Amino acid sequence: MQMLGKPWRPVILIGLVLLAYGNSVSGSFHYDDEHSIVRNASIQKLSEIPNFFVDISAFSGDEGKGMYRPLLLVTYALNYTIHELNSTGFHVVNVLLHALCSLLVWCLASSGLAPMYDREGCPQAQGHPQAAWIAAALFALHPALTEPVNYVSSRSETLMALFFLLTLYLHTRKPSNESISVGARLTLVLALLSKETAIVLLAILPLIDLWNPRERVSMRQMAVRHGPYWLIGGLYLYMLFWTDFLGSGGTEQVRDSLSQFLTQVKAPAYYLSLLALPSHLSVDHAFSVSDRVSPVVVFGLGLILTILFVSLRGRRTWPQLTFSLLVGACVLLPTSVVPLNILVNERRVYLVLAALCIASPSLLDLRLRGGTILTLVLLTLLTVQRNQVWATPLSLWQDAVSRGARSYTAIVNLGKALQEAGEVERAIAAYRRALSIDAERGDAYNNLAVVQHEAGRVAEAIHHYQSALEHSPEMEEIHHNLAVAYQESGNLQASVKSFERALELDGNNGGLWSNYGQLLLAMSDPVNAEQAYREALRLLGERPEPANGLGNALSAQGRVEEAVDAYRLALSVDATVVQKAVILANLGESLMRSRQTSAAREALNTSLEMSPSAVAHDYMGRLALAQKDTLAAFTHWQASIEIDSTRWVPLTGLGEIVAARGDLAEASTLLQRAIELGAGARAQEALRRISAGSER
Repeated sequence: MQMLGKPWRPVILIGLVLLAYGNSVSGSFHYDDEHSIVRNASIQKLSEIPNFFVDISAFSGDEGKGMYRPLLLVTYALNYTIHELNSTGFHVVNVLLHALCSLLVWCLASSGLAPMYDREGCPQAQGHPQAAWIAAALFALHPALTEPVNYVSSRSETLMALFFLLTLYLHTRKPSNESISVGARLTLVLALLSKETAIVLLAILPLIDLWNPRERVSMRQMAVRHGPYWLIGGLYLYMLFWTDFLGSGGTEQVRDSLSQFLTQVKAPAYYLSLLALPSHLSVDHAFSVSDRVSPVVVFGLGLILTILFVSLRGRRTWPQLTFSLLVGACVLLPTSVVPLNILVNERRVYLVLAALCIASPSLLDLRLRGGTILTLVLLTLLTVQRNQVWATPLSLWQDAVSRGARSYTAIVNLGKALQEAGEVERAIAAYRRALSIDAERGDAYNNLAVVQHEAGRVAEAIHHYQSALEHSPEMEEIHHNLAVAYQESGNLQASVKSFERALELDGNNGGLWSNYGQLLLAMSDPVNAEQAYREALRLLGERPEPANGLGNALSAQGRVEEAVDAYRLALSVDATVVQKAVILANLGESLMRSRQTSAAREALNTSLEMSPSAVAHDYMGRLALAQKDTLAAFTHWQASIEIDSTRWVPLTGLGEIVAARGDLAEASTLLQRAIELGAGARAQEALRRISAGSER
């Protein structure tokens, strides 16, 4: 696009954005980022990009949280390809998107959302050129926009806003060639593919042409110019409803229509107060549901009616202001009509503020004076401070609670943040406080159980998991956690039932299948374990944990060569040093069984170099004994016992070596310990021979 004004202005504007948000790029992922980014396997392969456009389940790693925002997922996939789950890269993209939106606000502020034309058809500037730049700077630096910039999942808002504003910019250029019109239609498509609320452009774009009091537009002209937009919008809506792409987007009826109306009537006044005095920003606003008419509801309704009256009556006098107010109303309309769990949030004012800033040069003589500079400096400082609040989940939710958030959600999220920070007792207190607010929801019970579970109090954890299921029996996560707790407590049959119920609720959870395979192996069912691990690999892609588990299942069935292939697959993908050491130990054992002695020794030595383990020393002892190197076998088995004194295989081997050396008393002690720990016929036979020899 052609930049307006002096060449240094766009550079300074981008510089201001980078200055204000420079400390945001080191921030963390937050709540919805966990399921849509961190646990979303779909974004980890560029080959999945075509699937983003046809499968809403690709939006999330959790079943039932799908949304049709394919272009957003493309940006996530590109981020992941470059730097995987390093949050800095995701935040850098968010900052750059905000910078681009600020440039578009500047360009539109130079001519207005409803540009005026003289009798010759030339556009009329709506204010001093410097005023448009300052308006864009106010948008770029306003702290009310820190949520969509700092919260990675809010990229849907800034990405949609980028194409939303670009569509307005291209549409208002009064193009003389078809290429610009085609560009506007393309950006409309991109906006819709970023976030569904861009559909309001279908109402805003015709208003642009109808709002100019100096120009009459015929129905034929409207049809020619806007017909392609309406066709695009109609096809988009038809696709969403025909494919049921709106079916799992979290739009379930959470309150009745009357309560929704009475509640959202208050929202515009609240949003305007946030923009005017951005000192009470919060991730969880103290904004309550209204189920009856109150003075606040009456005031909110009066404000909305006043805005509509001014917009209609003031069209000729203040065309830019009135049109911007209508744009803001259109932007807020979808979330006002559809009942959502979150009543208000700051990302919803992103385009509202953009519209107001675009209109401001026609009303205010904004210049670089002392007061303006002071305002920009103050906004920058508030934004930098707000970025620090968004730095970690703990700082974010502590700030929300300190600002008066008393909702169940805020307290539960504070508990999660405290739990992740290792402040166990404070986390427990937060969960109990959340339950005192609402004792009918299972996630707080589940989180409380997880804290107990991680602390080793498995019996208490099982009790709280069961309480969680009483209130939320359809939560797969609770069944999964309970299955693991049962397994750790030794109740394997109960664990199987919990795993099976979890899989009924979410059969596309690869981690769940992997853990189920681990249980089946522990129950000596390698055949079904193999199937579980193969399903985990199908869902998760090539990961070290399920590939290693598959190797263990195949090895237990005696399919050693296939096990070797599975272990090598596990080693070929990214894994931690400890994971690689474990996999190499398992690979060494399978190579040893397939009589590949040299390769087995190499794998086991590498495993021990990476991370010494009792298992690797045990296998090295067996390999040494097979080659009749009893000294090396003795050394490795001793090392194995020093690391883990509960392993009966090295105890059996040590007992046999000590017996061969003539120390029958020590050999008897070792073998008896091995038998107590579960050793079988070999240890028992060795002990019988020692006892028979002692009697003679």
